Amino acid sequence: HRGIATALYRFLERRSSSGYLSVRTWSTNVAQMTLLRSLGYQELVRIHDDRGRGIDTVYYLKEPSGSAR
Repeated sequence: HRGIATALYRFLERRSSSGYLSVRTWSTNVAQMTLLRSLGYQELVRIHDDRGRGIDTVYYLKEPSGSAR
């Protein structure tokens, strides 16, 4: 809780040539999923039981500011 992950994501967002950034995690990684949502990432795809029973693979997308899907 020192802001390191937030700083890393912000750095990657600034370095993205398209402004889009996608991230993959597992449904059991609640801390990362909470952080991603707080940074404005939206769940894009969820593949149920992809990593085993009860463990989904979850893809998030952050769009450039001002764009809409």
